[in-house]
Amino acid sequence: MIHCLVILTSLCLHKVDTVQVHDSISLTGANFNTSSYSAEVVFSSDSIMTPDLLRMQLACVERACLLYFKHCENAYSCEYQFNEFGDEQNTILKLRAASEKELKSAEESIGVISSAVLNPIEIPLTALVVGSDKLAPPYCQPRGARAPCWSALAHDPKGYPLHQ
Repeated sequence: MIHCLVILTSLCLHKVDTVQVHDSISLTGANFNTSSYSAEVVFSSDSIMTPDLLRMQLACVERACLLYFKHCENAYSCEYQFNEFGDEQNTILKLRAASEKELKSAEESIGVISSAVLNPIEIPLTALVVGSDKLAPPYCQPRGARAPCWSALAHDPKGYPLHQ
């Protein structure tokens, strides 16, 4: 069973002081923080490109997996983009802390709830270990599930690694 203080769509927050949710025609997101970190998350937007699922990193916990992209500006500021099978957009999380130790603590207190399995499983941000020196993840053109980089493999739940 997953125990979260606050759940924001697929994000599980174990420690949070304030949450501010934003919902408009073109953007759905939230800001949340504690005394040691601040975060901004975008769940959907008109300006988020379709990810190239086959070129993103894979993090798995038990039988649940998550595709992700991680880029850190420095030891205390990182951006995470993650996606479950079939999502046309990545969820984008920007996390900032005062120190490397506080960033690590924030990563331990935030998880992504996988809905790709029968019983939801939390994948902590600490499982997203491979970082990139690129500023943005690989994208598909054109946008949407019919983009050429979403191969037949990515649309077959039985053959795709997210459904082990």
